[in-house]
Order: sequence, then C-alpha cells, then structure tokens
Amino acid sequence: MSWTFTGETSNLTSDAAQGQKDCAVVDGSKFQVKDLVVIEDSSNWETNIIASIVSNTLTMVNNLQHTYYVAAGGKVTIKITLPIPPTKISDKGPTDIKSHIYPGDLPLLISMGNKAEVLSLDGFIAEEGKDSAFLEAHYLLPLMNQRHRKVTLTAPETRYNSDYLLATFVYYEEGAKKRSFPYKLELWKGKIYVVL
Repeated sequence: MSWTFTGETSNLTSDAAQGQKDCAVVDGSKFQVKDLVVIEDSSNWETNIIASIVSNTLTMVNNLQHTYYVAAGGKVTIKITLPIPPTKISDKGPTDIKSHIYPGDLPLLISMGNKAEVLSLDGFIAEEGKDSAFLEAHYLLPLMNQRHRKVTLTAPETRYNSDYLLATFVYYEEGAKKRSFPYKLELWKGKIYVVL
C-alpha cells in the first residue's frame, strides 16, 4: 500500500469528453495550476495535471483518455502518491506549536494551541526511468502546491491515516542528472482546520 495525499475535490457540472482537456467543476477555486489530479467516475479514472483555470473550468495538460459523466459521479480530486515510501517517519505526538506564517503580503498568525500533533516524513522522490522534468511535474510541484492546505493522508500503517495541514515541504537537488530528490515533509494534525 502507498502513501497518498488527497486534497480538495469537486464534482463535474457537465460531462468531460474524451480527447479534449477541459473539466467543468462546481468550484474551480479549490484548485491551483500544476495540481496533480485524478479525474474519475464510476467506470474510469486517470491522472492529469492542471494547466490553467478559468472560473470553474479546469484545463488539463493532456487530453482526457476517457469520457467522464456527471450521472456516473464524475469528479476531479487532488491526489498525490509518493513513488517510494518515506525512509524516516517521526511522530512527535502532542506538541506545542504556537503560530504559523501564512504566505502572502503580510504574515497571518494562526494559533494551533498546545495539543497539535506533528508527523514528519523524510525520503526521496525518484521513479525508475523518469527524468527530473517528470518528477517535478508529478510529485515536487504538486506537493509544493499543497503547502498550507488541508490533506488527507492514507498510509500503509493506518495509525497515520488522518486529516492534516501540510505545513512544510522542502526538497533538495543533488547531482547533475537530478533523478532523485531528497525531501522533508511536515504535517500538522489539529482538531479544527481553517484554511483561508
């Protein structure tokens, strides 16, 4: 079983036809350009990357391989699966996180209280036969997009399965070929999540 981060989801408002790139959804504001998404209904599914967003229309990088139907529960969901399990897992349990700086023109301080749990993952982003451009498009940039956003983690060890705030994701470039990227990822678990 894999380590998978699931983010926002939105249902289709019209059927998304095979051989073109557009998916009309209920709420396009849930997504960002470069998000890695799963497009699915009750019969088919595929992964794609969002190239552009205009209102509630998500335009993908690649043409759709199948037609996705509203009547069959068609939807678009942010979903990233690590290609390799983490090499180090640190579960700090209840810890004292006082504040967090949210990106923007001015810092936004959010009190997490003293009962937040922190899950840290260290590992490598690598996939056999894939170059740095593929790794960046399918793993690194999508994970960067999820920083400061709520994600649902599904892991082989179910004790880690929960909703978290993806607080930090840092990766490092090593070597000229860059076919492997070491990373450190930190997840915060709280009782209530307010994402502005």
